[in-house]
Amino acid sequence: MALSSQTTGSMLIMFKLEGCVHCDRMAPQFEKLSHDKLLNQNDVAVATVDASSNKRLPMRFRIREYPTVIYLHRGRLYRYQGSRYSEDIRSFALKGYENQGKGEVIPPQASFLGQLREAAVALYDQLDDAAQGRVGTMGYVVVGMVGVLIGLMIFTVFMFCYVLYTGALKHHYDVEKRLDAKVNGGIKKVKTT
Repeated sequence: MALSSQTTGSMLIMFKLEGCVHCDRMAPQFEKLSHDKLLNQNDVAVATVDASSNKRLPMRFRIREYPTVIYLHRGRLYRYQGSRYSEDIRSFALKGYENQGKGEVIPPQASFLGQLREAAVALYDQLDDAAQGRVGTMGYVVVGMVGVLIGLMIFTVFMFCYVLYTGALKHHYDVEKRLDAKVNGGIKKVKTT
């Protein structure tokens, strides 16, 4: 089943990150759902996405924490917020998603410019999480590094403008001096009274 905005079937997806302890704990519970008779009878496909190797889908669906479970149903997206037990996730997929109202529109696959926009939004989200202290001390290091990079970019632009401005003036002054010497031909002006 393609993950498009035209998705009419139902798909339960867990986004995980390699090395994430919480993801490793939830994986067996989520695996049970792939063999669940009730979900199979209701044509609910169960899938897992490793965000370590597939960066586009997490960006597309704005996944910021791991593990995250989303439910795609009749062209809409619903975000699961409950416990990490298979019974609760199954209940959500069968009827619990209705508590979220109409859900979200499934984001379309992005064009090249859309992918750049998604990457910028994802970077902003990561920096926001880091600035809020949601990612520990490493977040502060990332914010500091981004600050240093922005400072270096501003310094580089300033220096480029400075060299361009002063170099252009010096070149202009030299050309004017040479022209003056050619026109006057080395003749000294005599003051007449």
